Amino acid sequence: MFTTNVPKFQRCFSQKVIVLSGMTGIGKTSFTQQLKKEVNGEIICADSSQIYKGLKVLTNKERMEDGKYAHLTAKWNHQDKVTSARYALECRQKIKEIFQRGKTPILEGGSGFYIQSVFNRKLLTPKPNFEQAKLEAERILEKNNYDYKVLQKYDPENYLCTNPQFSKYKLVNSLAIVLSFNPHDGTESPSQPPLSELIKEAEDDPDNIYFSQIPKRCFYLYNTDKFLVNEALDYRCENMILKNNLFQEVLNYCHQVRQFLEHHCQISFTNPSEATSALSYQESEFKDILSLYDPLKESSISQIKEMYPVTHSIGFFQVLKYFHRLNSLEAIDGEVIKEFKAFLREFKTANHQYVKRQNTWFKSSNRDPPFYKIEKLPNENTGVMEQILPLITCSEDEYLSKLAQNFKEPDFPQEPPTQNSSDDFENFMNAQKTLKDSKQLKQKMYEPKSKILRNEYKLSRAMYLSQKAAQRYKEMTGNCY
Repeated sequence: MFTTNVPKFQRCFSQKVIVLSGMTGIGKTSFTQQLKKEVNGEIICADSSQIYKGLKVLTNKERMEDGKYAHLTAKWNHQDKVTSARYALECRQKIKEIFQRGKTPILEGGSGFYIQSVFNRKLLTPKPNFEQAKLEAERILEKNNYDYKVLQKYDPENYLCTNPQFSKYKLVNSLAIVLSFNPHDGTESPSQPPLSELIKEAEDDPDNIYFSQIPKRCFYLYNTDKFLVNEALDYRCENMILKNNLFQEVLNYCHQVRQFLEHHCQISFTNPSEATSALSYQESEFKDILSLYDPLKESSISQIKEMYPVTHSIGFFQVLKYFHRLNSLEAIDGEVIKEFKAFLREFKTANHQYVKRQNTWFKSSNRDPPFYKIEKLPNENTGVMEQILPLITCSEDEYLSKLAQNFKEPDFPQEPPTQNSSDDFENFMNAQKTLKDSKQLKQKMYEPKSKILRNEYKLSRAMYLSQKAAQRYKEMTGNCY
């Protein structure tokens, strides 16, 4: 392992925060374990799914060498709704505690908005009425066909910052924030100062100033070779099915929700016709996942995600959709295998698309804080520590200079020179040959793992696990409320 001459206890004297992010499946967790030893650090989870309890396999929660989770991993219950602001306040408190112990905080995860909020100069403390404001915001936007221009009425000064391409989810959250801080109907004078004034006040908050100016080193681990990335993601998906029994985990989570509802609403799913429990259940803001789920209605999926945020994890609704289709078929082997292949393809494709979105977000040069891009092989840490440690120990000016240079470096091969210069063209062709040889070497270093569909034993094992879980799904949906 690469080491420096600087003693570990001296490396955190300047109280730097290290942020280690990267595309899903690149091997962030294993590398962070190594980095933790080098910088005398403690790890804080920065993943919007891993902060919730439940779905350990699907959210890829991993324990550290001492058997414990990173800070904030599995901190909140599945029915809690943790906004990026709420996460930021908890994360800031953990950072302070780690500094007091004389150690270096390491934020590890792929949720960019959560990381960004920790260092946000304009961070507002969440209001307790946010959930109520969210319902009101949804009612207003639904009435206006989710037209983003509605925000102009409620928040004129920040309206111009609103993106017309915002999804319904972002529009509802944007309006809910305004309403939670300043409840009014858009026609009467608000009883509180407008949100723009509250944001200006937040910029003068000592905590916001401290965390916006705190020395930090932010890294984004990625790989431009689609073959290697997709191979690693596919292998990870298959491991969830074969080694960790993803199907049973999804059903176990649905069962945990039912247990929560039985306690919360005094309802019995073994006897759904009890009239005494019906009133309590109907009034509850939480519903049973399997009773509510309808693969043909996108609104039912949105409702479940709103009630239980951890179900945002890729694979959860792909599994439920697969069970639903499987139970609608007769026991014909050809059709069953066909459905399984369709599920596997959909599950893998969703992961590929998510990684593409991650790359687009993190590689933007206008992120605050900006991220230093480092290319690495999936699940292979060779050469990464040699790049990161000098950047952590260098001065702030030197780091900012290298960060600016890093943004100028292209992620993909450049176009051939347009001028008729033989030297330029020869240099370009040599660079292309070097790049090609490098990719071939990477593919040899990273051997493709055998896939489920190419191995008869693995396929039969996966089919057995899925059909066994599908039978349990059928029994559970028979007891829907």
